[in-house]
Amino acid sequence: MQIENSNEVAEIRIQGANSGQSFLIASPKATEFPAALLISSLDGNEHRVVLKSDAAGANLELPAEIVTIGSAPVQLDIVARSASSAPNDTRIIVEAENGKILGVHNTTAISSPTIQFQGRFQCRLATDPDPFDHSWGTDNSGFRAYSVQGPDAANPDEPPLDRIIRFHDPVAMREFCEPVGVFVHSIQGLVGGQQVSFRSGDAVLGAKISLGPDCVFDSQNGAISPAGWEPISDFSLAMGAFFFGKSEAGAPRRPLEPHPTTAPYAEGVEDMDATGSVKPANFGYAEANWKDRGKALVSDKLQKLQNQQTSSGAEIRVREKRLHEHQTNALALESVATLLERYSGKIHIDVDIDSNFSPVAQFLGLHQEFSFFAEFFNFDSDGLTGSVWGRVSGKENLIG
Repeated sequence: MQIENSNEVAEIRIQGANSGQSFLIASPKATEFPAALLISSLDGNEHRVVLKSDAAGANLELPAEIVTIGSAPVQLDIVARSASSAPNDTRIIVEAENGKILGVHNTTAISSPTIQFQGRFQCRLATDPDPFDHSWGTDNSGFRAYSVQGPDAANPDEPPLDRIIRFHDPVAMREFCEPVGVFVHSIQGLVGGQQVSFRSGDAVLGAKISLGPDCVFDSQNGAISPAGWEPISDFSLAMGAFFFGKSEAGAPRRPLEPHPTTAPYAEGVEDMDATGSVKPANFGYAEANWKDRGKALVSDKLQKLQNQQTSSGAEIRVREKRLHEHQTNALALESVATLLERYSGKIHIDVDIDSNFSPVAQFLGLHQEFSFFAEFFNFDSDGLTGSVWGRVSGKENLIG
């Protein structure tokens, strides 16, 4: 909490967020997005207070009556009637009856909130030149990094490939691969014409982002679309328990053609370091670029594989293959981390939103169509996992 008065005795939070980290959704029209203002006394005593706000910031509707606060938080609903011009330009002041300021909370009123997500996904798929529906992969597959069938076809070392894009609950994860999981990372909103992100201040933050059980990258060796232009088939998306929706089925498409359906389609294969929207630091990596991240990943995994202790026949065979590929194909393995596919589509079928979940969910509940955008990249062809980030917004709030 930002201390602006040495005698501050009131703790103030908005939707659980501290001063300088909270936000409100501007409600300039009839619809309101009330936020929970929680006030308690730090000294444990009761205080009779009034709430005020600076005229310089967003226009706030605050309770006009005197409020008694104590050690247990008192909850009050507040509404922003206009958006902020700059981050944290709006101050909520808790003032005692004698005029003494007991606490100050700095906040921001945003418009057009967008949900941003990121994390690691798994997609166990055969890579070129194997056909898309190859169940196992071969020694010549893609970056020569994945072969899951053992010497006895009836007893494979690992289960067959299925092409499903998993944001959670990965299948047959190999050791030393980064964990899979995609979550709401931040809320982005317009402030003074600029996009500003928040990591706290709404219950949707941290919620699981999940794709439907049949979502796959659906090129089918060019039968649907050339690689890099394909749809995600049978697309549906859930955010926690507060949001669910689907898109239309994918359909054939050629490069640069308009999307034939509302399913998410890729827009070609690009270099993440040249055109991508996020850097390794956004994912907590120390490397300056994605190529260096690929090199570090291969080097680190090779060292761990060299030290790995295995016992069963299948474990020994998988380890030996992985060691061979990391030692002989390091350049190919590390280069894939820079490849990017950017997808966009629309969610508008069977939409179900729990508007009571939070102010952001309430805002989403006003919409019937949603824009979906995601970048898939940093693919580890040894573990068949990659990184993803993206956003979901009410359709008119799509940003470039």
